[in-house]
Amino acid sequence: MAKKRAKPTQRETIITLEQKLPEVPNRSPYELPTMHLVKDGKGGYVIVPERRPSKTLLVNQIRQEVDAWRKSEYTNPSGISDTSKRLLEWWFEEYHYINEEEFNFYFCQRRR
Repeated sequence: MAKKRAKPTQRETIITLEQKLPEVPNRSPYELPTMHLVKDGKGGYVIVPERRPSKTLLVNQIRQEVDAWRKSEYTNPSGISDTSKRLLEWWFEEYHYINEEEFNFYFCQRRR
């Protein structure tokens, strides 16, 4: 007969984080990132006025292509169907409400 496992106990906090996480002032999660933070080596951060480059292979090139496609309203390169274009417009350019509260996608969720 197999032994019954004991029920897991509620985990206790070992280390509490009492430090406020740094943010770029006035940055909106709904817009294209135009600046990011970098540690200054003195325990603080400096704001760098550009989107944080990715260290992942091809991501920066893909971002450029997607940004160009977005700016062209999805017309260049050609090939997007009217249905796909309408769906993107419905998701990202029309108002949506959840429980009577306006819902917006964060920029990182849009990836349109």
